[in-house]
Amino acid sequence: MAECKICQIINRKHPAKIVYEDGAIMAVLSDEPTIFGHLWVFPKQHHPTLEAIDDKIITQLFYAASYAASVLFQGLGAEGTNIIIGNGKHATKNEHLIIDVLPRKANDGVNFRWEPKKLTPEEMEEAMSKVKDKADMIKFSKEIKDAKEKDSKEQKMQEKKEELVFTEDNYIVRHLRRIP
Repeated sequence: MAECKICQIINRKHPAKIVYEDGAIMAVLSDEPTIFGHLWVFPKQHHPTLEAIDDKIITQLFYAASYAASVLFQGLGAEGTNIIIGNGKHATKNEHLIIDVLPRKANDGVNFRWEPKKLTPEEMEEAMSKVKDKADMIKFSKEIKDAKEKDSKEQKMQEKKEELVFTEDNYIVRHLRRIP
């Protein structure tokens, strides 16, 4: 099987305009943009779904996507952003998880509107029964929260500093460095 395009970017076999990179993730300008300034944020390890990625990397991906949105507001004067996750085989042609970050302005020609489906009460009940019993995995359990709070703040800050490598002379990267 041929290496996916995103893996080729990561391995420098396919040219890309790299906006941000650290040991675990990359952010690049899309070479197939939906709109001017369209960014891709993705893990460096090949994974087609969020479920296959370590929670620490997922957190890093979402921080980077959030910061990338801020960069698009500041750098391009975006009036809004769309953050879209290509999660799974049929969600992205690359079969590599990608977070698309799109700058938006009034009348930009990008249209994500769709006609809502009209479901019968029976179809709604069927959907509810199939989803509701699986929804318990959504909760953020107190045990997980308590375990994470046991870690010292100093240890967390040190890990963040080691993971996030920034080039100070890069304007976009400077604005990605909003550490909460």
